[in-house]
Amino acid sequence: YQSSESAFLLRGNRADESAFGAPITLAGAAWAAGADPFGGDALDPTGGVATIPGNVRSALSNTEWTLEVLCKPTSTSANGNYIVDIGVSPFAGYVNVGVSLLSTGALAVLASLDGQSWVNVSSCSGGSVPNGFWSYLEVTRRGNTLIAAVNAVDVISYAVSGTFTPLSPGNIRLGGNPFSGHGNRSFLGLLGPMRFTQGLALRGTGGPLPVPTATFPAPATPLKGYRAA
Repeated sequence: YQSSESAFLLRGNRADESAFGAPITLAGAAWAAGADPFGGDALDPTGGVATIPGNVRSALSNTEWTLEVLCKPTSTSANGNYIVDIGVSPFAGYVNVGVSLLSTGALAVLASLDGQSWVNVSSCSGGSVPNGFWSYLEVTRRGNTLIAAVNAVDVISYAVSGTFTPLSPGNIRLGGNPFSGHGNRSFLGLLGPMRFTQGLALRGTGGPLPVPTATFPAPATPLKGYRAA
């Protein structure tokens, strides 16, 4: 068992961007007032990307963790629709995790353990995220297995070979893929509340988390480098 520490990536209030330790930087993205499923502000990254400076990436390598996202796609493209990328470069010895939607609407999880070897996306994908509706996505690392659920139904369980290499802090990108050679493949739609939790206190060894009925509460223990709310 590991203690739980959380950080908001989005929390439904664009006026409170300092929850991340530094403001969110928008590049072509925009806020949509009152548009998330709980009446908070949503992020519209269409044609752009939002960047969060932070230390969440360093937490990917040394603990179990859970990433939760509420999203409302309007359409999917052949290039993929990147929801969140935690990491900067896939070729610099960094652990990276990306969550995206394929052109079929399936949820896909990308992961590089050592900055060189990538999870096979066709194997690490499943389920369906419908256009025009809010869906709750959960991605959990349990040991060396990546587990993902769509609206409280498990759709991915993928055993990753190798080890998660320790790394230094880095930025987080919302709504686009910044990796060189991949282009900025923007998510088409809205992104609502998003939370990263280090440790297995949320899912534990049980089944998928229930669909939230309210925006994520302030974490009792914030991830180091982040304030509580």
